[in-house]
Amino acid sequence: MKTRLHRVISLLSLLALMLTSGCLAGAAEYPELDAAQLQQKLAESKGKPVYVVYWATWCPACMKEIPALEEYKAAMGEDVRVLAVSVNDSEEALKRFFGGQSRLDVYRATEGLVRARGIGPIPRTDIYAPDGTPVYTVEGYTPMLFDILGRSVTHPDEFTEEQHQAMQKRFPAR
Repeated sequence: MKTRLHRVISLLSLLALMLTSGCLAGAAEYPELDAAQLQQKLAESKGKPVYVVYWATWCPACMKEIPALEEYKAAMGEDVRVLAVSVNDSEEALKRFFGGQSRLDVYRATEGLVRARGIGPIPRTDIYAPDGTPVYTVEGYTPMLFDILGRSVTHPDEFTEEQHQAMQKRFPAR
């Protein structure tokens, strides 16, 4: 009896571990994100730049941009945080798109977040400085800008004041 109880406890412990580590198929979740939660995520990320990408699985440009962001995140590692915020996809659509795996932090936007952030055309990327200050907003498929704009945030001394002003004029934060 005692051995059977130990076996059951061991199996339950293993199941709990697998669920929390994402080892089981279907364990990946894509939670909703509202405006207050976004602010909390930004606050948690202080010390590193944050890219918040608004997108959808049905958007052709987004289908190109998300894999480019995956590659960028792989290259940058923990030096950058990327939040991929789907504007109107179901959790099932996101599971199909990512296959349960992503280097990005993936969320589903609430209607309130879409309204609060004034999301129109997608993809849209909002880039925040390590101190949480919004720096740039870029609309459209622009993977070549991830590194340049990100570098201007993390290594501002590599750019002249004129270059910073030109980037902020072309991609003003919203």
